[in-house]
Amino acid sequence: MVPEKRNVTGVYLLGRKSVKLELNALQASTVEVAGSFGGWKRRPMKHQSTGSWVTTVRLPKGVYEYKFIVDGQWWMDPQNGLTRPDGYGGLNSLLRVE
Repeated sequence: MVPEKRNVTGVYLLGRKSVKLELNALQASTVEVAGSFGGWKRRPMKHQSTGSWVTTVRLPKGVYEYKFIVDGQWWMDPQNGLTRPDGYGGLNSLLRVE
């Protein structure tokens, strides 16, 4: 089975693409995302009425590693089959911006 690429939607502005990250976590009280695109600094995500959590980041072309933090627990993106070892015995999700 070939993993699917993360669905990246958006518009390029000044060499950067606006990328929407979304996680369905119906029972979560807080969700953040952290990744190589931001020095692994946690970025809060906004809760939607549908139960999903979203945020948008502006990124130049490249490959980035990331994880969601759901109520303090680090999660890989369940909608993204592309991963890379995180150096701690786990995996990070990969985001390719083209």
